[in-house]
Amino acid sequence: MFDTPILFIVFNTPDVTGIVFNEIKKAQPKQLFIAADGPRLNRPSDLELCNETRSIINQIDWPCEVKTLFREQNLGCGNAVSSAITWFFEHVEQGIILEDDCLPSPSFFMYCQNLLEQYKNDERIMHIGGVNFQNGNHRGNGSYYFSAVPHVWGWASWRRAWKKYDFNVRDFYLFVREEKIYKYFDNEKLAQHWLDHFKSVYYHQIDTWDHQWTFAVLNNEGLSIIPNINMISNIGFREDATHTSSVNSVYANAKADEMAMPMIHPTEIKIDKTADLYFFNDVDNLGLIKERSAFSVITRIKGGLARSLEFLLRRFIFSSKIKSPEKNVLIQKIDAIGDYVITRNFFEAVIKSEKYRGYNFYLLANIRLKSFIEETDKKWFKDVIYFNEKDLSKIKTKYPFYFKLRGLKLDTIIHATFSRSVTTDDIIFHTGALNNIGFLGDTANISATNKTVTDTYYSQLIDVDAIGKNPYLHEFEKQKVFFETIIGKPISIPQPSLLDIIKPAKGNYICICPGSNEDYKKWNTSNFAELMTLIAQQYSSYQFKIICGPNENTLGDQIILELGDKLQGRVELINTQSIVHLMNCIASSSLVIANDSAPIHIATALSINSVCIFNGSRYGRFVPYPDTITKVSSVVVPEILLNGMVKSKEHYYSQLTHLNIDKVTVKNVFSEVKNKLSS
Repeated sequence: MFDTPILFIVFNTPDVTGIVFNEIKKAQPKQLFIAADGPRLNRPSDLELCNETRSIINQIDWPCEVKTLFREQNLGCGNAVSSAITWFFEHVEQGIILEDDCLPSPSFFMYCQNLLEQYKNDERIMHIGGVNFQNGNHRGNGSYYFSAVPHVWGWASWRRAWKKYDFNVRDFYLFVREEKIYKYFDNEKLAQHWLDHFKSVYYHQIDTWDHQWTFAVLNNEGLSIIPNINMISNIGFREDATHTSSVNSVYANAKADEMAMPMIHPTEIKIDKTADLYFFNDVDNLGLIKERSAFSVITRIKGGLARSLEFLLRRFIFSSKIKSPEKNVLIQKIDAIGDYVITRNFFEAVIKSEKYRGYNFYLLANIRLKSFIEETDKKWFKDVIYFNEKDLSKIKTKYPFYFKLRGLKLDTIIHATFSRSVTTDDIIFHTGALNNIGFLGDTANISATNKTVTDTYYSQLIDVDAIGKNPYLHEFEKQKVFFETIIGKPISIPQPSLLDIIKPAKGNYICICPGSNEDYKKWNTSNFAELMTLIAQQYSSYQFKIICGPNENTLGDQIILELGDKLQGRVELINTQSIVHLMNCIASSSLVIANDSAPIHIATALSINSVCIFNGSRYGRFVPYPDTITKVSSVVVPEILLNGMVKSKEHYYSQLTHLNIDKVTVKNVFSEVKNKLSS
């Protein structure tokens, strides 16, 4: 019997899963955790393959405590794997993680168990890897050596280390600013290689989980262990694989060797930079410029000069307050359209308040809202400055932006975002304003450690939950308390409103909005088609508008395809090109049905009935609106949440639920639609 718990992560490959499981079976762990992602909706074969893969549990014939996490909904590679590991470490202090295509040698298990005990109290060591890509080169004087980068084809770790994992790498820009990457990599190209990976994760451009784990290790000055032999063979390289489709890869089906026991521990705990450079340059074919080349020297000098310039600017210019501020106030609201709609009505109240009589007001807003603000809210401000977060990753765009803000000679900056981030707080730091006012906020977008640092950038942090005497305030209520505290008097704005700029026509249209930036928010297009058919059968006077934003055309086309000729002549597909266009489409409707909150906020602000199809994530924070604010908006959630079969809805106020949005039934949505159409 093997004492160390094992997490086995599987999906839809029963053949390779069975091969790896046979090695686990030989070890006979006392505790086995099996996690499986759900079948993909666009792959009909997945359901059968996933079920066959999961049946492996029936082959456990030794005394073993078994726990399973079988997803009904496909979360994708990133969320499925990372949440499974989090689930694992919620139950155990330390353990081994194997994916379904990572075939270990028999000695891998004892190798991990010994090292988990050896380093369990050494905070520096965060990862114990099983693979070796050194092509026979022996590194150091032990059975293993230390690396900067964790390899995740068969590995082990501790709860203490995984606690530092952040799927959204919220501290990316602080990591860049503090130049932590250069503590690990002297080679400028290699450093930039990893920064590019982390940036892609930060902007949700790739669906993965392992780059975030590398970030956690580097951001926390951790080390990874690499064995001096290879102990894992990846048998998953094949054409139908998600990430390992190249059957000719140098990584495919490498021989897994046995580790000699007892192991020899290295005499020094130190990264072997030669080994790391060899892997990235000679094995991974990154094409690194050798450190002795003139180009590399010039590149490193340029990088060093850039970092020195940033340090000097931050230390000697931006760290000081404006000496003679003018009566200028900047409202910083760089969130997307939904959050902006919730907040915008309070701007005028503050601008016209007695406290800021005689002050000039500026707005810092998201560049994606430019067309809307130019047509509507610009009239309230002396000027509007538009912000593109990607510009902060480049010195040539970052510092002109900071100098422009500093040039306003601000007396006050009001940061109107509850869930602050390192990026948004860094803007506060660089303005040099005399008074910096913000929300005390939460740690949804920033780690607690870094929030402690950025809290010091503010002269006033407002704890709206304490003032409002409610830890579950809706976002609109939070903003109301925030601005009332700033001006020291009540603000008589009962709900978000766009009625000052758009007059609803409320025609006989039902507006369908199937798009979202997040896949977990998207209700299946077949559900939308079925719902529309039911509505059309009972309400013959209503027409339908399917509203799709940029890059969402396929959703609308799919709904039209699934409708066939059932609603012929009653459906119009509209591709919106601007926020104002979207708002006008909603304004001409009697009812809005959406699976993303932005159209719901717009409909609420236009006093138009809406139904939000919702998986329950951050329940009550943005939707549903409490009846004290409005009754035109309602939500339909999975019955498992509605019936109290999982943790309380309040539990999800500040986090994602991972509940399957397709568990929201067409029947329940149609019932709510009827309530709205009859009201």
